Amino acid sequence: MAITNKDKKFYSERSERQTKKEAQLKKLLLSGYVSCSSNSKWLKIFEDLSAIYSSEITVLVKPIEQEEFEYKNFFSSFFESGYLEGIQGTYSYQEIEWVLLPTTSSLTFEYQVDFESTEHGIKIYGYRKQKA
Repeated sequence: MAITNKDKKFYSERSERQTKKEAQLKKLLLSGYVSCSSNSKWLKIFEDLSAIYSSEITVLVKPIEQEEFEYKNFFSSFFESGYLEGIQGTYSYQEIEWVLLPTTSSLTFEYQVDFESTEHGIKIYGYRKQKA
């Protein structure tokens, strides 16, 4: 199957968006954010949580410097792709500031994960703002 001009344009635009996102993330890290999770760590977290929680759970996802949004049926997603895709757009894992699970049950991980219990559930961090 041959690659068409339309395909080339799509991949070129996707590459440009990714380059812009990476530059934006570097700028944010220099302006007071600390990285807590990599793409591979998010993948592991999502795989482990999907074994525990129903695929129909709705979570809040907060991309860096954007408004949080609800992600319905979160654990029915295919996480191996390295990004979340939904009505609100497509976000690579490295763009996730935090994910809030609406549960009060305790979590344990066999690896280091930055998370905390809040009155609304368990918040897992991809980035945290540094305290002044």
